[in-house]
Amino acid sequence: MVELTVGYVSGIIAAGIFVARYLFPTLSALILMSLVQEKNTAVTWYSNTFTCWIRVVVAAIISTAGIVTPLGLYDVVLPAPESTPKTFSYIPDQSPMGAGTPPRHSLGFNRRCGLYICPGSNSNITVPGNLDPEWNITIPWNLTYAFASGLSELSPTVSSIWDIEWRNYELTRRENYNKGSLYAVGSYRQVENRILSDRIEVAEGVIMDTKNGGIGFRNHTLPPQSHHGSTWTEDLLFVVPQTSCVNLNLTLDFKWQSFPVNVTVTDRGGFVNLRHQQPEHSIVQTQHNFDLHNKAYTGAWLTNAMGMIYLNVTNPSSHGYAQSFEYVNSAVGKSFPILNKGTGVSWGPDGISTSTMWGDFFNIPDPGYNASGRAWDIASVRYPNPFNITTKNFTNIGPLCQGHSMFDYANMTNVGVVCGIVYGAARRTDGGNHLIRESDSTWQIPIYSCASAAKALIKTVRFRYDGSGSLGGLRVVDMTEKTYQTEDENPLWGVENTSIQLDVAQPLWGIVSKEYQNRSDISVIRKESLWLPGFGDTTLSLPVNGLLNLPGASFHLSSFAYLYSLSSSITNSVSDYTGETSSALYSKWRGYSTQADTTSTIINLIWTDIVANAVVGTRGWLSPQGIPISESYICRADNDPPPLSWLDGAAGFDDNMGLIGGN
Repeated sequence: MVELTVGYVSGIIAAGIFVARYLFPTLSALILMSLVQEKNTAVTWYSNTFTCWIRVVVAAIISTAGIVTPLGLYDVVLPAPESTPKTFSYIPDQSPMGAGTPPRHSLGFNRRCGLYICPGSNSNITVPGNLDPEWNITIPWNLTYAFASGLSELSPTVSSIWDIEWRNYELTRRENYNKGSLYAVGSYRQVENRILSDRIEVAEGVIMDTKNGGIGFRNHTLPPQSHHGSTWTEDLLFVVPQTSCVNLNLTLDFKWQSFPVNVTVTDRGGFVNLRHQQPEHSIVQTQHNFDLHNKAYTGAWLTNAMGMIYLNVTNPSSHGYAQSFEYVNSAVGKSFPILNKGTGVSWGPDGISTSTMWGDFFNIPDPGYNASGRAWDIASVRYPNPFNITTKNFTNIGPLCQGHSMFDYANMTNVGVVCGIVYGAARRTDGGNHLIRESDSTWQIPIYSCASAAKALIKTVRFRYDGSGSLGGLRVVDMTEKTYQTEDENPLWGVENTSIQLDVAQPLWGIVSKEYQNRSDISVIRKESLWLPGFGDTTLSLPVNGLLNLPGASFHLSSFAYLYSLSSSITNSVSDYTGETSSALYSKWRGYSTQADTTSTIINLIWTDIVANAVVGTRGWLSPQGIPISESYICRADNDPPPLSWLDGAAGFDDNMGLIGGN
């Protein structure tokens, strides 16, 4: 069958107009001649030049139509009316992300819970004589089954916690772990930086939303090549970062002279307009009423209030005062000098920075501080500090923002939150170019309090594949959060309910079956999404836990914990996300960090890029389509292309064969 193209259709239209132009007048004349009689009365005689003009106008319209009409034609590919089942096959990623991903190991997942036996474990701690205890760090089958048991009710492409693996790993052994046998631990090596992409991309094992933030897990398989390409939809597990930022309404202002000088904290309303009522940060929040904004506001309020007391802008409810805030010695625009020379500070004019050292920008002394004429003291501006405020007064802000501490139990109630200060990208206040550091130029840095957590949910993703035979031809057309008609259709999320502290063991989570609804060791909730539990250890030097191999329980928090300690000094193995080494990234952050809501997007986008480099999804159409029945499920072989399998239409695959023209 001849395929219609724009050229063919244009020729057909031109031929039709040609025929119409010459055939219709001739036919009209012949028809009228057949109707006219041989003899007619004088009444039928008529002559007028108007008909001649009509012929000219009609001829012009027909000629114009012959030229204009084909201009509206274009090719478009549409899905066929019916879906066709196809055989999908694994396609390796030829990009740097694929080249930097080693083959999957077969050693399985593992964890250790400090000096405790891990929940659900059927093993004992063996202590032979006076030697070190021997630990069985293998994940027991009962937990493997539990946190993948809900997969049977979902699309076979939806991942579980066992389908999330470290992208890079190391193989090691310890004599007292699993009797000295080899086991895997996580490792972080930066593969690629895609933070400036600003689109939805696919890479080996993941889908990256570099517009809004978020990671989807998919072992990428593709249908056979077709002439016009293919389109289909899949339900996939996504973990999405959620960040709320609150503007402190304080700025760092300084002059540039090879380094910041005359550094001041300027009140933009953060002092003078601060509410005198302390936020209710102690309210217990659950999966139903979780409020990140309240957490970020708690951090902002406490930081400003403690800073005001240190600078003697106001008073606490002690030292002879009946109540706090009996006076406020500030005004919008008032500046408080803090540094004569800003050498050695983590912030500067070249990018953003983050910190979990609350109030550090006030240059507050440590406990037991005694001015000694050191270079740092000469560069600093010290205040009388009548209420003896030190850095110790700021140490509780982090736990109060998080809502729990490392000593709380690992369960569904304790959602994993990481909080910190974000210093926005500096902008010039003297009208100069923001990309140029100029001697004696003046700069300003906004300051935000931010709180971050991660949410797991299922999204429906529509793919388009151009049939090129490579992963580069796969595109995400659109993706939306999966909708459910009734409450009972929502996923049943389960979280491990332990009696162990958060700093000892991160709880497992996943979609579980109904049989786990009334268990004491697993808390469940039927909801469209789940706030992921855990504890973010901000002391980690890398966004990966390099001690054990259970990425699904910790990757979201270890990445947050790392990115809340960004500075101009680049950490080994991790890209620079501050903008210090990239003027393009600095320009992007400068635009984003002018408002609190877009500052939160900065955190989400950095998290997305870090996570994409840290983990990989291993579940796809060719994965085992059922609940694991043995420990071999968590000891999968490497990611070599498995045998082709026939999909029975559940893939929702369509051949795109349509071609239409129009104007």
